[in-house]
Parts: sequence; structure tokens; C-alpha cells
Amino acid sequence: MSDKDKTNTEGQPVKQAKETKPSNGETAPPKVEVMTIKHEFDSSERQQIGGDLARTIGSLRGIQSEFDQVKASYKAKITEAESNMNRLSTDLVNGFEMREQRCVVVFRPRDRKKDFIAEEDWNDFGKEALPALTEDMTQADFQTDLLQAESTFDRRCEITLFPRTANDFGLMIVGTLKGRWYSALRVTIGRHMLNQRLDSEQPSDKSRWGAIKRQALWLETWMLEELGKEAAKGFKEPIEKALNEQKEKVE
Repeated sequence: MSDKDKTNTEGQPVKQAKETKPSNGETAPPKVEVMTIKHEFDSSERQQIGGDLARTIGSLRGIQSEFDQVKASYKAKITEAESNMNRLSTDLVNGFEMREQRCVVVFRPRDRKKDFIAEEDWNDFGKEALPALTEDMTQADFQTDLLQAESTFDRRCEITLFPRTANDFGLMIVGTLKGRWYSALRVTIGRHMLNQRLDSEQPSDKSRWGAIKRQALWLETWMLEELGKEAAKGFKEPIEKALNEQKEKVE
């Protein structure tokens, strides 16, 4: 079918457009399309790209650092919340919690125990208050108790009974309380120990020498029972010498 015989859908003849050419006789403009093709970078472009890359890397690291800080912050918050949750759950189940509290320490050397009484209860009830905690006394506790108890005695002095060795020693402590003289022995010989304290509940004497003689008789009996006659005999002379020097002491 020729162009001349073309018709539309209704059977009517279709008027054909005539081809036109530029009036000046030039050719029609070329068709233009956008395509992806290879481009070789020159040195200036490479330098520009390098600068952009360095700035981008720095920016990325800054963002990562900020992100890490945020993560650490929230991780710490989560850990704290979990810790509080566990503590509260434990307190709820147990029905109590351990707290630090100022306590007055009361020594009971005869029972080898020490009581801790809440300071607020001590102020209100004194020794009548119930202890919040009880523990065994340590060797340091016994020494502290001795110093506290004997600090109330006047004219306190220590008498060396025999020369001290690496492990063995013998002391007699004397002092006054309310006009009465008291004495105590602290002796260690090998595995044998005698550890007394100046105590107002113990027997007392009107004179210093009387208190010394009382303890000297007790020491002699103790050494015979603990060491035996022959071993005790070796300590007799230095002890008698040390005690006799006390006879002339002014009370």
C-alpha cells in the first residue's frame, strides 16, 4: 500500500506529513543520548579525589567514634539498671540488706568475744543494748582491751621478772584504783602462758608490796604446775631478785 492509499481506522484517508529540510540547506542536528563511558582522571582530578577521600575517612572515623561513645554510654546505663534490678530483687527475696554503720565495740575477754553495738543504740541504752554483731576476739583485741581496762588505773608500772628471750618473757603489772593496789601477771615460757589483766574485780591490797607478794605466790604455784619443779627452779632466783628490788619502792 502506498502512502497515498493509507486510511485511518474509520476508513478516511490520512494526510501524510511532508518531509522538511533546513531552509539553509544544512543537515539536521545529530541525535544526543546520555551513555556511561570510561573517563581517565588527570592529575588535578586525582588530587581532588584524594582530598575528598581523606575528608570522608576523617568524617567516618568521627562518626564511628561518636557512635562508640553512645554505645558505651547506653551499655553502662543498661549495666547499672541490671545491677539495680538484681539488688532490689535480692533485697526483696531476703528481706534485708547489709549496711555500714558506726558501732561501739564491747570486749568480753572471759568469753573471748566482742560485741558490736550500734552507736545510736549505745547512746540510748548503753550496755543494755543488744549487739548487732558478735565476733571472736583477736590477739590485737585482747591487747586493746588490756590497754583500755588498765588506763583507768593510777601509778601503773611494769616489773620485769626475768630477762626476756626471743619467745619467753615475764611481767608483773601493778597499779592503784580508788586507793587500792592491784596486780596482774603476763608470763610466757615456751608453750605455757599466763595472761592476767588489772581488774577491779580481782583481789586487791592496801599496799603496793602486798599486791606484789600476792601475785608472786600465785606465780610460784603456776610455774610448779606448768613447768615442773626442776624447770621452775631455774626462774626462782631472777624472779626473787626482781621482786626484792620493789620492797623499797615508795608507794
